[in-house]
Amino acid sequence: MRFAQAIQSLFEDAEYGVALELGPQAELLWLAQMSVRQAHPVLWASSLAKGRDAMGQVLASAAQLHASRVTLDFASMQARQAPRCRLALPSYPFQHRQFWPGKADRPHAAAV
Repeated sequence: MRFAQAIQSLFEDAEYGVALELGPQAELLWLAQMSVRQAHPVLWASSLAKGRDAMGQVLASAAQLHASRVTLDFASMQARQAPRCRLALPSYPFQHRQFWPGKADRPHAAAV
């Protein structure tokens, strides 16, 4: 396998590169990092990481990409999540009242 040559050719002519590994954990990211000569900056991110919350890792990588001026389609990311409801919570943190969300209205499985 010519992994190192393939990775190097991906970033050879680019002034800036982004590598996002999609998979259950970052297996090849570290190997790719060792294969690239650092002539230009490369942003390395992973969609999932072993031992970390999946959604938290995806959002952390999305934030890392967004902070590096990579254009992300946040609307399509949110469209795949379960619907959320907004709660009218107090702005004062020590107002001792409990706020529990009600059950979300979801269609029955037979209706879907």
